[in-house]
Amino acid sequence: MVVGYEPNDNYQYSGGGYTLLQLLIEEVSNTSFNDYTTQAVFEPLQMNRSSFIWSDSSDLELATFYNSPPL
Repeated sequence: MVVGYEPNDNYQYSGGGYTLLQLLIEEVSNTSFNDYTTQAVFEPLQMNRSSFIWSDSSDLELATFYNSPPL
């Protein structure tokens, strides 16, 4: 087996890993990912305007997006 990086040497994002985690949460909880995170995370933290469902609406108060140039 070839390892790309030594442990604790580098960080590499894996979008596929988060997709599998989402599917696992849906299977175990028997509910949608949005419903689960709403009940388990957003409501207890009183994050009343948070969701994983995109709603293209002009009345949303979105955070300002900052795009920094690559290093």
